[in-house]
Amino acid sequence: MPPQMEWQGWLTLAVVLLALVAMVREVAAPDLVMMAGLFTLAATGVLTPQETFSGFANPALAAVGALFVVSAGLRETGALELMTGRLFGRAMDERSGLARICSPVAVFSAFLNNAPIVAMLTPAVIGWAHRRALSASRFLIPLSYASILGSVGTIIGTSTNLTVDALVRDAGMEPLGFFEIGSVGIPIAIVGLIYLVYIAPRLLPDRREPTEELGEHPREYTASMRVNSDCPLIDQTVEEAGMRQLPGLFLVEVDRGGRIITPIAPDQVIRANDILVFAGVVSTIVELQRIRGLVPVTEDEGSVETRSTKRLAEAVISLSSPLINLSIRAANFRTVYDAAVIAVHRNGERVPGKIGEIVLRAGDTLLLQTAPGFGRAHR
Repeated sequence: MPPQMEWQGWLTLAVVLLALVAMVREVAAPDLVMMAGLFTLAATGVLTPQETFSGFANPALAAVGALFVVSAGLRETGALELMTGRLFGRAMDERSGLARICSPVAVFSAFLNNAPIVAMLTPAVIGWAHRRALSASRFLIPLSYASILGSVGTIIGTSTNLTVDALVRDAGMEPLGFFEIGSVGIPIAIVGLIYLVYIAPRLLPDRREPTEELGEHPREYTASMRVNSDCPLIDQTVEEAGMRQLPGLFLVEVDRGGRIITPIAPDQVIRANDILVFAGVVSTIVELQRIRGLVPVTEDEGSVETRSTKRLAEAVISLSSPLINLSIRAANFRTVYDAAVIAVHRNGERVPGKIGEIVLRAGDTLLLQTAPGFGRAHR
């Protein structure tokens, strides 16, 4: 008679199945679901205290955490945008863009964990595709697969490699060398990259953003962006910087030291401290703020950096609002609401003038840069 599985085995299977169902149904965040399963098994005695907490002391987990810290540093310092700009260079079409992004991403993934690399580069790739009027969906799957292919070249390329190495060490076997798996992984990566650049584009769907497919005008704002001295767009023409093909966004004018340049020619060169005035949809305005050194101009004529502590919110001026007939500067948004107005929408028309000089009317919709608690404080 075959041995019967004891209650610990059945409980473990039940916990695993419940965790899978909870993650599929998005009952809670995956990390909370997995932690709940872990402590359920610990509380019932299936796992000993040492087994419960041994994973948190695993060197592989510490290495993955450290790589996420490095990735966050690259993103917050602007090194990511600089790197992305150099990667794409002056690529203007899909194939050259794929070739320029896939190969370097594969190399980076061999030395940095592939998950944070994809998380970091996804917004930058989407922004680059939007500025070239290309479908971002056709770049994101190659980006993900390029990072996976590159990660099989070294032992630190992916958390799976680190986990296997830790299991090998725990079993008392000789640890894996840094490039030991590269003899197999690197040839596979080269073949895979060739496939991604030359064959995969024939199979990938061409999905467009809703704002690119709408026949009617979506809600449009007017927003001003200042070109800081560290912006990579300086000394590029408007066409080279990708400002001619922004989806749902139009470069209306350039304010250069009080001199208004309009209409904007494709060969107009962008200079430091230029103020670029755009009219268009909010999603593309948000994308512009991801470009290093391109920051919104607020009502007090100052520029503000969009950091992770800032949020974007929309607010509508009601018929009974005390702000009606006040200019944005006179309304003193920064002091009263701890918010800065960066764009204004009024009945689908572009609102002329500088942000601070716009006089508010009932029905105006304001795009605000706010602190995280703004929504709770002003509901």
